[in-house]
Amino acid sequence: MESAAKIRRLILRDGRSIRSVSQETGLSRNTIRKYLSDASPPGYRRQKPPVRHKLSGFEERLQTLYEQDQKRPRRERRTAHKLFEQLVLEGYTGSYSPVQRFIRDLKRAGGSSGDAFIPLQFSAGDALQLGVLQTFQQDKTTLRSAVFSCFINLFEVRRAARANHSVR
Repeated sequence: MESAAKIRRLILRDGRSIRSVSQETGLSRNTIRKYLSDASPPGYRRQKPPVRHKLSGFEERLQTLYEQDQKRPRRERRTAHKLFEQLVLEGYTGSYSPVQRFIRDLKRAGGSSGDAFIPLQFSAGDALQLGVLQTFQQDKTTLRSAVFSCFINLFEVRRAARANHSVR
């Protein structure tokens, strides 16, 4: 779909007709006339205010229950469905989905950042990165021996580079 500004420019600045712009863009002439009559770009206008879900009165309680569960051992924590059942006993009449979304957002907000420290320098024998670039079509024994020989060769090369020894 063409932008209203481009259509206004084609007609008002370049002097093209509504019909030629309609044929070029594939929009109807009425739509082009509407774009010309309104100086602001078209947008979505909500007819009714958004409906708030029924959870709005229970969000504080649900957050309290979730925080209490975080202090418990991992195996004793309640699932989102169990928390939903607890809210239903307290008078919640909504569905499970808003509860599930609210718990998911709480987990994301309170979770770890996922950052990890990965050292870039290692001592000889501390770490080894092994990548197998080809898939072997032979039996598992051949694959295991190939991976093991790569492991040994890489370890010796890494160790030799550190200790200034020759590689055999």
